[in-house]
Amino acid sequence: MKTSVISSAVLASLLTACGGGSSNSASNTAPREQINTEPKDVVEAVARGAERFDGAAPTVDDLGPYQIAGPIDYRYAPLEVTSRIDDDGRRTETFEVDVAGVIHFPALADGAVAPEAGFPVVLFQHGRHSTCSTTGNENGSESSGTDCQADGLEPIRSDKGYDYIAENMASHGYVVLSVDANDINAQDGGSSNDAGITARAELLLHHLDIVRDIASNPDSAFRFDQQGSDFSALFGVTDINRVG
Repeated sequence: MKTSVISSAVLASLLTACGGGSSNSASNTAPREQINTEPKDVVEAVARGAERFDGAAPTVDDLGPYQIAGPIDYRYAPLEVTSRIDDDGRRTETFEVDVAGVIHFPALADGAVAPEAGFPVVLFQHGRHSTCSTTGNENGSESSGTDCQADGLEPIRSDKGYDYIAENMASHGYVVLSVDANDINAQDGGSSNDAGITARAELLLHHLDIVRDIASNPDSAFRFDQQGSDFSALFGVTDINRVG
C-alpha cells in the first residue's frame, strides 16, 4: 500500500483555505511557519509514487542466501602514493604503502548462478588509528610504525574491524574489501601535508583496479596474491560498475 505524504506547510495552507485554522485566527500574530524537515529527494520520491519502507531492517545476524568465501587476507606489491602536494594539487613527494586487506565474497555452490549483472563491490577503509601495539589491539601500549614486528610489536588490524558487516554483505551478494591503511596512518602525520587524504584515495583506486582486472581478465596478473591466494572465482561474476 502506497503512503501519501503531505508536508506540514501544505497541510497548514489547506486548513487555512478551508477555514480550518486555529481558534486564534483573529489574532494579529502571524502563524509560525511550518517547515518540512524531510530531505527533498525523499519528498519528491514519495510524490512520484515511491513506497516508504516501514518494516524492520535486517540485522547483521540475518545472513543472505549465498555461502561466504572469507575472511581472506590478501597482499600485493606495495604502492607509491602521494605524500605532499603543491598549491595546484600536483604531487611533489611520495611514500610507499602496503597493498593489503581482507576480502569476503559470495561463494557459488555447485549449480548456483551469479546474478546476470554480477555481484556489486563494496570497499571499507578504516580511520586514522595507531598501527602497532604490544598486544596487537587496544589493550596494549600503542604506537605507529610501518613495520610493527621489526620493532617487537604486533600490527593493529583495523581492517579486520569490518568483518562482521562484510560477512553479512557477502551473504547477500556483495564482494566486500576492507582496505588496510596502516602504512598511511604511520606516515601521514610527518611528511604529508594533506593528512594522507590523497594517499587514501589513491590506495582505494588501486584496490579497485586490482578487482577490475581480476573480474575482467581470466589471465590477470592479480589472480594470485603474494601469499598464493587464488581469486579467480571473481572472474565474470563481479560488477565493477556498481561500487560502494
